[in-house]
Amino acid sequence: MWRATVRSAEWDDEKSEWVLQIQKSTCDGTTVELDIRTEFFVLTSRPLHNPKLPNVPGIEKFGKHTFHTARWDYEYTGGSSDNPTMSKLEDMKVIFVGTGATAVQAVPHLAKWAKKPYIVQRTPASVDIRDQQQIDPEKFKKEVSNQK
Repeated sequence: MWRATVRSAEWDDEKSEWVLQIQKSTCDGTTVELDIRTEFFVLTSRPLHNPKLPNVPGIEKFGKHTFHTARWDYEYTGGSSDNPTMSKLEDMKVIFVGTGATAVQAVPHLAKWAKKPYIVQRTPASVDIRDQQQIDPEKFKKEVSNQK
């Protein structure tokens, strides 16, 4: 859930479920209080609501406009959340730092509008053995599935 803050999370023993109190900001700047009951509640490993520019040596000397995609600056790029026309980038060289999921979404639009887009990989992704194997349906049913 975007633009939301979990105010409290308590386990209800009687109903075997989590009770969450959430404050959600809407696009027009108002807030809505929500009470949600759920069987599963997953905590992330770090706060994802605090975007951070990459720690690149010398970035403070860059001297040009920078922003994080989580805080898109339409005043600088042109367009809006409803209109992806980034016409203010037409005569600019644009550097996009990152090659992950956000880049997959943003780079095609930057490439369409920027005079010269540059894509830079910040941190190499780890690669590991996938080690996929055939799944035994009976073993899956017994050990993983909630279907008896």
